Amino acid sequence: MALRWGILGAGSYVAKIAVVPAMIEANNCTISAIQTRSNADYYQSALPETKIYTNPEELLNDKSVDAVYLPLPNHLHETWIKAAIDHNKDVLCEKPLATNSNKARELYEYASLHGRILSEAYMTSYHMRHRSAIARAMQKESGEIQHIVSVFSGVLQCAESNYRWSKSKGGGALLDVGVYALAPIVELLGSDPDEITARSRPNRIAKPNDASEELITIALAYEKGATADIFCSFVSAEEQRLLTIKEKESIEVTRACTPGFTDDSYILTDTHGERRSVAAGESDPYLEMVQAVSKAILERREPSWNSQKSLAVSSLIDRISNAARTI
Repeated sequence: MALRWGILGAGSYVAKIAVVPAMIEANNCTISAIQTRSNADYYQSALPETKIYTNPEELLNDKSVDAVYLPLPNHLHETWIKAAIDHNKDVLCEKPLATNSNKARELYEYASLHGRILSEAYMTSYHMRHRSAIARAMQKESGEIQHIVSVFSGVLQCAESNYRWSKSKGGGALLDVGVYALAPIVELLGSDPDEITARSRPNRIAKPNDASEELITIALAYEKGATADIFCSFVSAEEQRLLTIKEKESIEVTRACTPGFTDDSYILTDTHGERRSVAAGESDPYLEMVQAVSKAILERREPSWNSQKSLAVSSLIDRISNAARTI
């Protein structure tokens, strides 16, 4: 049996270049319908046998759609997640699931109450190299984790009207891409640090009273002594790095946040400074995510990136946001 997906807002960049191709390639799902107002011609050519709608309600009313993928702007997630659930659809929604952890928790509870599966589309967690590096960092033989450095930065090439510049629309470097930098730390050190220090800088594109942060620096300290430094930015040179420093080795992952098929290895450095590459195997994180989420929905369970993990990161983002000082 193949899960039949509908895509609400298929004009999204990530939908076009990553998720739709993954759904086409996946072995346990199909694309039954697509909703888009601006890319109908593109999808009619790419998927000639797929139904194309311009009205979201038409897609939600389509009985041939089992589950809905939502790559919509952040502030629209809550409305359309509930709408999809009300139409008896399971949901895969782009991160962040909601603009704060309370709303995210309400959405998971709403899905559970209605017997639906709701999943956040954090694709990195399904990548083979990511899972291998996290497992290596958890090994006790190399001692305790002492410090983690996690960076996701780049220049956001988008129009002034893009929602990511607007705080009220769920924009900002922390909320929009923070999950990539923070999720590995939550997996390795937990979601409840003793101390949080954060400094953010608002962007100059949106109106001052609605400007989201264009960059943020974060320091976390945990009860047992481990610390972490995080940097997220929309206005900096491209960098994706996860460095875990332990007593007997360090584990360094490059292109750590949005890995591709060929990102199949990480670097180990020992106490003598000797470095070696560890091959973890090639995988497409979007394909792995689509197949894993489709399988979980068909089996009526949560996928591996579940509500507990999603809410742990969301709660930490809330704490960081509340602690952040403007620079």
